[in-house]
Amino acid sequence: MSVAPVVSLPHPLVGAVERIEGALDQMPVAGWSGLEAVLLRDCAERLMRVEARVKAQLMAVTKALDETGLAKASGASSTGAMLAGSFGGDRRAADGLVNRAKELDAAPATGQALARGDIGTAQAAIIAGAVADLPDDTTPEQKQACEDTLIGDAGRLSLKDLRARSRRITDQFKPEPEVDEIENRTLQTREKDAWRRSEFWMSDDGDGTCRGGFRIPQAQADQLRTAIEAISAPRRDHLHDHTPGAESYYDRDLEHRHR
Repeated sequence: MSVAPVVSLPHPLVGAVERIEGALDQMPVAGWSGLEAVLLRDCAERLMRVEARVKAQLMAVTKALDETGLAKASGASSTGAMLAGSFGGDRRAADGLVNRAKELDAAPATGQALARGDIGTAQAAIIAGAVADLPDDTTPEQKQACEDTLIGDAGRLSLKDLRARSRRITDQFKPEPEVDEIENRTLQTREKDAWRRSEFWMSDDGDGTCRGGFRIPQAQADQLRTAIEAISAPRRDHLHDHTPGAESYYDRDLEHRHR
């Protein structure tokens, strides 16, 4: 009588990854062309939620991998470096996965919302950061209320407004003098960082036009926007002479600049 060999079945999570790979293999990227616009919109939104859910799993698996110590044992400087070496080459992004996963440990409801596709990764990072910023004497119930409120707000607020909302909520749990000090310190840090990251470039296309790009602090960006809108606003159109053959505003400006 022969005994059948024992077949080792893959872990359910490993099997799930294989099914995801199989499903993607059945989705040719050129196949979207020609579908109805509404259907494309709905599928795009669903895929964005799928991406968030996959990112939650990716954070979880990289954190678990980091805890095994395999990177150090393999001679890599970090788990992110090890993963970047095997795919993608982006060590900063890979390290970021591990760090964000650790941040979500203190905000489990946020991690679960991300895994369900209820929020995106940027929203999850803001909420987890707010929970981490709460004072040490905040009760578990207060932390949960803060987290649940921000998760509920994420669906209706922009990232900028969600960030501001998170600061207002966490400030409620801090003594007023401490809030003022933190706000001043945060503002100074943001202003210094904004100037440090500022940049400007411009290229002459050789056809009478130039193109460029920039990153400037928000206050200066508001001033620039106001100046440009004042020049280009439709309400200034009454200053132009629209009679046939009349010299345009731009012609007069060009003539002035070439005097």
